[in-house]
Amino acid sequence: MKKILAISMVLCILSATPCFAGTPEFGRTEEEWAHLKDNTIEFYEIDDLIKEYNPTVKDNNFELSEFRNNYGSTNAEVSSAYAALADELLTSIDYGDNSLPTYAMTAATAVTNQQTAKTLQTLADNTLEDYEIIRLGYEMAERALAETNKNNMIAYYSNILAAEKAGLNVDLLTEQLGVKSAQAGIGMATQTDVLTAQESLSDAQKTKITADTAIGTT
Repeated sequence: MKKILAISMVLCILSATPCFAGTPEFGRTEEEWAHLKDNTIEFYEIDDLIKEYNPTVKDNNFELSEFRNNYGSTNAEVSSAYAALADELLTSIDYGDNSLPTYAMTAATAVTNQQTAKTLQTLADNTLEDYEIIRLGYEMAERALAETNKNNMIAYYSNILAAEKAGLNVDLLTEQLGVKSAQAGIGMATQTDVLTAQESLSDAQKTKITADTAIGTT
């Protein structure tokens, strides 16, 4: 698909029309749009948020629309469009007058056009693409993006729970260290017991820092 679009751009086929969201304004109720635009991500909204606002999805929708406009929907139409573009390029090839100072540039353009026409003709002969195949591919990409973001949200709240658990563990081990220190002061615990409690608290504090960092990263 990217190769096709690159050729299309060389031939000045693609316009500079802005990308668009997946659904027109009237395609959802005011309440649905309000939920999507409230700047709060809910798990159940992720699929719709990806569809409406993800830049990759918007770009894919634009490319899909341009593909159908330029090449048609069926495989036969795509093949015919490529062949017609190849013929148009071959017909327009002109090496120019070799006595003119612009001959080198004109000849280089002609060679480039001839190579592009050959590529287009190869596509016309061998392409398996059609609108539906490309649409399905983009739909799979959209679903993959949604699943990635769902997994990220699950990971985010899992990290919050892990950080809360780590914080409770730090509190508990802090109390235990206080107890061991008090016991050591009256001969009911050894200095080794105190050092062991300190080490356990230090490990718990490191775990808490790691959990807090994971929240920020996610």
